Amino acid sequence: MHEVAVVGGGAASPLVRDLIARHTGVHVVTGATEATALGNAMLQGISCGRFHDLADARAWARRG
Repeated sequence: MHEVAVVGGGAASPLVRDLIARHTGVHVVTGATEATALGNAMLQGISCGRFHDLADARAWARRG
């Protein structure tokens, strides 16, 4: 492994990113801080019938 991606609230924290980098010995890259909330909303949408499956939810997220 050459890098690790951090998303959600941890992506916004320099301390979290630094701790991960020091303890894993790999480069840390960041993604969207709202990724956790978006993933949660997508899974809830699947369970409530808003989306047929994960592919449907991902397509919705890409359009938005």
